Amino acid sequence: KMKKSVSDGFTAVKILAVPQSESLGESEKLKHAHDLMASARESAGPDVDIMIDFHGRTSAPMAIKYAKVLEPFNPLFLEEVVPPDQIESLKSARKGITAPIAAGERWLHRIEFLPYLQAGLIDVAQPDVCHAGGVTEIRKISALCESFGVSMAPHNPLGPIATMVNVH
Repeated sequence: KMKKSVSDGFTAVKILAVPQSESLGESEKLKHAHDLMASARESAGPDVDIMIDFHGRTSAPMAIKYAKVLEPFNPLFLEEVVPPDQIESLKSARKGITAPIAAGERWLHRIEFLPYLQAGLIDVAQPDVCHAGGVTEIRKISALCESFGVSMAPHNPLGPIATMVNVH
């Protein structure tokens, strides 16, 4: 699939390297994440950005273990490395993760972004236009993030209309 995405002209691809439903922590899961990212990087080459979505499934210690396995492959960012409502957990994870961290797809208002921005916990904000109050709120979140030097990558799993709103 990676080669097809690259041949279709994509310059960035998001993958899921962290298991969806199985318990985390075993060395075989870390090896699986390593092997999946190695294959993705080999297929994509060095010039394609690869983002890795954790879907908030890990604890801070596990997020750090996964990050150490994945960081050598130069991911563009690691997304939602801990559950989205656990700021203390993200603080702990941030201390052991050097790759950029993205978060915010499940935050609904700029007020939810503020403590994470103030603590310097995220590098990429991912508000979802369909969840965070529409275009007006996304613009306000964007302005807030800009004041903290945090990039925006609006989140969108919901289809072409939401894609066009994000592009706009």
